[in-house]
Amino acid sequence: MNIMAYIFLIFIAELTQSDACAAASTGLSDHTESMAAAVLIGIGGLLLVYFSPTLLALLRKKSNALAIGVLNLFLGWTLVGWVIALVWAVAKDKRAETIVIQQQPNNSGQV
Repeated sequence: MNIMAYIFLIFIAELTQSDACAAASTGLSDHTESMAAAVLIGIGGLLLVYFSPTLLALLRKKSNALAIGVLNLFLGWTLVGWVIALVWAVAKDKRAETIVIQQQPNNSGQV
């Protein structure tokens, strides 16, 4: 996993933990606490799905993961931008190919 994925997971864990402590200190009912936990889990799940193209690019060590993340962040809210980021994240990286052509000398000894 990349550092960005770790930071994202730590952020979600801290957000869940701090809200649970705040709910416990205010004396909210069990129903309200469970509803708040469900909302937080839902928001975390939606964020995970929303940023899945970026996470896939990071996990696949794409050379343009930052560009995919920026596209996902700013245009992911449109379905078209999210699909483009997802396709870009799973597409194979093109590697530079070097082709060496050696000329054979002809019968006269010239190249």
